Parts: sequence; C-alpha cells; structure tokens
Amino acid sequence: CGGGFALVGGDEGQVLSSRDGGKSWIERLTLGPGHTTTAIACSQTGQALLAVATRAGTYILSSRDRGRTWKRSLLLQEPRSLSGIAYGDPSDLWAVGPSSGAGGAFVVPGGIIASADGGTTWIVQRETAGRDYLDVAFSDARHGWVVGQSGDDKGVILRTSDGGCSWSEQSFSGVAMFGAVACADARHAWAVGKASDGIRGVALATNDGGLTWHACDLGSYQTTRF
Repeated sequence: CGGGFALVGGDEGQVLSSRDGGKSWIERLTLGPGHTTTAIACSQTGQALLAVATRAGTYILSSRDRGRTWKRSLLLQEPRSLSGIAYGDPSDLWAVGPSSGAGGAFVVPGGIIASADGGTTWIVQRETAGRDYLDVAFSDARHGWVVGQSGDDKGVILRTSDGGCSWSEQSFSGVAMFGAVACADARHAWAVGKASDGIRGVALATNDGGLTWHACDLGSYQTTRF
C-alpha cells in the first residue's frame, strides 16, 4: 500500500496489518464467525477500506490511521455483495460487485459504486443486470478500470477517464472472465482471468489507457490472479 504498510484479511473477519513490508504482522480485527473479508484497499497515506460479507449483507469498514481503528460506513443488504475496492486518491473511491439472484432472475444487478468523501457516503454510478463486476483499479481520481464477465460468459473490461461519470465497455471472445485488474498509471494496466476452455489463464495489458489490449505470454501458468 505504500511506506511498508500492508493489510490482509480472511474468514471470521480477521485482519492483519504490517508496517515493515510484510516482515511482521499484527492482528488488528477479529469480527468473528460469519464475517468474511471480500475486498481490501489502502491508500499511500495510510487510509484503508474493508468489505465484509455476512448473512445479513455486506458492510464497509474504513480506517484513517493505518488500521489502528475502524468505522463502519456502509451496509448493503443481502444479496448485494462487493468483490473489489480501489482508491483513486485519499477522498475518491470505487467499489464493485456481481449480479445475484435465483431462478434465472437477477435480483441485484452488477454494480459500480463511488465515494467522494473517503468512504463515508456512496452513490451508484452503474448497474447492469447479468454483469459480474469482480475487481476495480484506479490510477488517480479520473482514470480507472473495472473487470468481470457478461451474462453470455465473456470477459469484460470497462474503463473511465472522467472519474466514473461515463464508462466504455469491451468484451473479449475466448475469455470466460476477468477476475483481477491492476494499474501503474493512467496508461498502463493489466487484467487477468480465465479462458473460455476453463483451463488456461489469460493476461492482457494496455499501454494506451485501455483503448487497446494485447495478450501477455504466461508460459506454462494456467491460473492467474494479482
């Protein structure tokens, strides 16, 4: 996350933090059974967000002091869930989640939500039934990418250059889904996922902000995840 600060989370709401680049870890939270951390984001200035799933829904915890203390800032009722969170800067954040439902009916569409006040309040920027939005990355407050899969099992990548006011979407034949995305700056980003055969891993890269993407050679690796 920057300056040696890092966070990891898992089942039962356990969250560990490191201040020395991962050499040592301190337990910061244990929320108990039925709480699962589904997404983590942190900023260069020591702010952090956690998405935590429970049977009642998903809530977001925010910290402004490198994980020492936490405050709940959002509750999404079941079956809404979150699978990715990203900072654009200390104030501007985005989170994404998949569609959900039963019997072929999408009760909750895939969604992109945004906050302009460090995670205190959130608005919906985009909802699309049948879309599973699985991860998000922003290089700054304007340039970002969201990855996932469409209802016809194609990998999709969305990009924005205006802070999420508008999004353009690309789908990729031969790719079943993209599960993770990362970026270095406003022009360079990477998306990884799984091919349509369900076996091979897929990795794409862009050096023009997402206008075009090219395949990366994975060698003998078959699964990919950042």
